[in-house]
Amino acid sequence: MNIIIWIIGIIWVALGIWAIIKPEGVKKVMQKYFAQRNPRFLSIFPLLFGILLIIASFKANARWYVFILGFLLCLKGIFYIITPQIVRKMVNWWANMNIRSYQIWGLITYTLGIFLLVWR
Repeated sequence: MNIIIWIIGIIWVALGIWAIIKPEGVKKVMQKYFAQRNPRFLSIFPLLFGILLIIASFKANARWYVFILGFLLCLKGIFYIITPQIVRKMVNWWANMNIRSYQIWGLITYTLGIFLLVWR
């Protein structure tokens, strides 16, 4: 189960570094791929990662951290399914944020990923 936490942590660290170093690239991807998608389709990723983290949390050293992240991701996925109109507005807002905001969220994503890797 630690391998699941490790993989998700690596993905988050990589995405965080990408958003910090190349926020323009992240913004283009958000505008091109995510802003045009059905929010219910977008719910697949947080639900999948959330379920995997919840399952892996029972074998993790920092159960509470991994479980809470998984639970919050599942809530996010459910929110995407239940309220697609609101989510569409949120995704469009995300796609049109300024570059500094992408860097800040990249730093947050990087930090969460590092904590996953250290506390797994």
